[in-house]
Amino acid sequence: MDKRKKKVLLFIDWFLPGNKAGGPVTSNVNIIDHLRDEIDFYIVTRNSDYCEDTPYTSVPSDQWTDYRNGVSVFYFSKKYLTVANLKKVAFEANCEHWYINGAYSLYFSILPLLLARLAKGVRTTVASRGMLSPHAMAEKPMKKKIMMGVFRAVGFYRNIDFHASNVAEATDIIKQVGRNKNIFIAPNLPKKRVSEPKKKVAKMPGDLKLFSIARISPEKNTLGAIEMLGKCTQHSIQFDLYGQLYDHDYMRKCTEEVQKLPNNISVNFHGSISPQDVMGVMDNSHFLYLPTHGENFGHAILESLSAACPVIISDSTPWRGLREKGIGWDIPLNQPYQFVRAIETAVSMDQETYDKMSQAALSFAKEFAADPEVLESNRKLFGLGPLNAEGPNPEP
Repeated sequence: MDKRKKKVLLFIDWFLPGNKAGGPVTSNVNIIDHLRDEIDFYIVTRNSDYCEDTPYTSVPSDQWTDYRNGVSVFYFSKKYLTVANLKKVAFEANCEHWYINGAYSLYFSILPLLLARLAKGVRTTVASRGMLSPHAMAEKPMKKKIMMGVFRAVGFYRNIDFHASNVAEATDIIKQVGRNKNIFIAPNLPKKRVSEPKKKVAKMPGDLKLFSIARISPEKNTLGAIEMLGKCTQHSIQFDLYGQLYDHDYMRKCTEEVQKLPNNISVNFHGSISPQDVMGVMDNSHFLYLPTHGENFGHAILESLSAACPVIISDSTPWRGLREKGIGWDIPLNQPYQFVRAIETAVSMDQETYDKMSQAALSFAKEFAADPEVLESNRKLFGLGPLNAEGPNPEP
C-alpha cells in the first residue's frame, strides 16, 4: 500500500467473490475500481456470500489479504467475528476515513459506528444504500421504526456524514436521521469499462424475450411482474429471472401464479448468476423487465442499457423519462395496464424498430458512463481534490 495515498476502511456485509448480494456489492466494486489509484481501500467483510454459510474457497479467512493493487480485504469467519476482533482489525488498518455500508447490520453497520467514536481523527461516512427509503422501511416496519427512533434519541449519527446516490435518497435520509447531517450526493459509479455488446438475438414481431436480474422478493415485485404478464394473452413471451431466492413463501406464490399463465408465456427461474455470465444473458434477451417497488440506483438497469437492452421498469428508480429518450418505459406501479401496453408494444416490434431503441439505450449508457461530474462527485465524497490535465490535485 502507498503511504502517500488516502486510506479508507470500508465495511460491508458481503463482497467479491460473492455475487448474491446485488447492488451494494456492485456499487462498492465500482467505487474501488475508479478510485484505487488515489485511495488505498481496506475492506472488512464476511467470508461467505449472501444467504450462505459455506466460506469462500478462493480467499483466506481471518487475515488481511491483498485483493488487488490498492485493495486489501479481511474476510471474517463466523467464529472469528466478535466485537473485540472487529475492533482489533479496524484499528490496525489505521485509516483516516471509515466508509460504512447499510444501516441495520450489527457487525458491519452499527458496531463500526460505535468503534469509530473511539478512533481519534477518523472521518466517518454512512452509505445507507436505499435502506432508509419508504419501501425498505416498510419491510419489518415496527422493528426499524423503533431502531431509528432510538438512534435519533441517543444521537447515534452525531458528527456522521452520509452518502446519498440522488436527491430522493438524501430526502429519505433526512426524514429518518434528522436534518442536521452533512449529506454528500454522489451518483453510483458505472463499471469502469463498458464493453461493446455482441450481436443481439433477432427481434421478430410476435416474439419477445424478457429478463430480470434481481432477488426474488416483494421489494423487486416479482409476483406483480408475473401477474401483469398474465394479461398479455397473445404472441410468444419468454421471461427469464436470475436472482437469489430467500423468501420461500413468496416464491411459492410466484410459482402458483406462473401456473395460471396462458400457454403463450413461459417463465423460468434460474437462481443466482455470476457477473461474468450476465452479458451473455443480455445478448440473448430483448428487454429488462423490472417493475420494482424501489431502487436507490439500479445497477441492473444501467448494465442492461450498456448491453443495448432497453428496459420496462417502474417509475420508482432514478431512471426516468425513458420513453422520451427512446430507451424503454418507466411506469407507475398503480397503472398495471400501462405495463401490459408496453410489453405488447415490445412484443410487436420488428427488427428495425428494435434496433433503433437498442442503439439509443447503448448511446445513453455510454454518455452516462462518460459523465465527468459523476466521478468528481464521488472523488469529493472521499475528500479528493479536483482532477486536472496531469491527474488529481492534492487536497487543499
